[in-house]
Amino acid sequence: MLIRMTRRVMYYNMWVPGHEGIQRNEATDELAKSAAEIPPIGPEPFCGLSKPHRRQELKRWEESSKKEYWRKTPGQRQAKKFIDYSPEKTKQPLVFSRDKL
Repeated sequence: MLIRMTRRVMYYNMWVPGHEGIQRNEATDELAKSAAEIPPIGPEPFCGLSKPHRRQELKRWEESSKKEYWRKTPGQRQAKKFIDYSPEKTKQPLVFSRDKL
């Protein structure tokens, strides 16, 4: 199909170094430069966040929430002095069977 189209259409392939001197390209470059100086408008983030970054931030938020919950839980004053929140120790009971708990 492409070969049939090229028989009917004449085209020229011309090399232009760096697009310099082409009127439309110069105008486009100027518009792009002026647009880049304007601060973005709208809610943040202005660009997408990668899936690993979102996962890492969610995990960080989860850990800080757990620590805050442990700190604000009433009672256990002496235990809190000696036992700090530990994600590893929190996950341990999940591995045990009902008999081993």
